[in-house]
Amino acid sequence: MDAFSGPSSFSNNSTVVGSVNGREIEYDDFQKKVTETEAQYKAQGYDMGEAGRQNYLTQVWETEVGQTLLADQLDKLGIAVSNKEMNDFLFGSNPPQDLKQ
Repeated sequence: MDAFSGPSSFSNNSTVVGSVNGREIEYDDFQKKVTETEAQYKAQGYDMGEAGRQNYLTQVWETEVGQTLLADQLDKLGIAVSNKEMNDFLFGSNPPQDLKQ
């Protein structure tokens, strides 16, 4: 397994913010998810100060890592899972314990 690396800064100086097992995570895709997460936090009335921003940046990054690692394992096992099934698993009413934080 390749090591994964997170972004040292979330700027758009590059088109890639990091990679997981050799799969690159594109800045535009990542930023879209960050924007969506930020909107969800704001809608729930959470403070969006710098500490809050760092929390949801970390949350989005960890979700990307988890989804990529899970997809790799499913591929290795020959298991096909639709995007809807994956999203229901990760974000449904009973997500994995480490994502409930």
